[in-house]
Amino acid sequence: MKALKYIAKLPEAILALLMIGITIVLFIEVITRYLLKIPLPWTDEVARLMLVWLSFLGVGVGIKTKAHVQVEALITKLPAKIQRYMRITANLSIIFFAVALLYFSFDYVRASSRMIFPVLRISFLWRALAVPVAAILIITYCGQQLLHYLNKNGKSDAA
Repeated sequence: MKALKYIAKLPEAILALLMIGITIVLFIEVITRYLLKIPLPWTDEVARLMLVWLSFLGVGVGIKTKAHVQVEALITKLPAKIQRYMRITANLSIIFFAVALLYFSFDYVRASSRMIFPVLRISFLWRALAVPVAAILIITYCGQQLLHYLNKNGKSDAA
């Protein structure tokens, strides 16, 4: 059971490492480019790769923590039963979008696997994989929230 708790925290831990990593890489880039006048070509590609993963994982974690923009001011004014239906509809809509994203990401991943980063000499696959991973996280977290709302039987919930 402890292992599951650690696995559940993995996306947040990866996000923290990516934030630290991108900060360090960009700091190195600024120092070497502007102070030492010796630009390092790899820093740009590494920073972009990290930013893509940071963005897509951030969407998944934002869904999990309910950190995304919602019309809470409107929803909280509605009766509890309607609030529940609004939240169910919102989660179903997000799941539908994430399933479509996952489906179409396979072609993107396949096409990206044939390209390489010019300086790093690694496959674009590593960048493209952020899309299906994020879609899976979104489906998982929205699915959990959806089950929660479906099992509430109309009780109010402060999101």
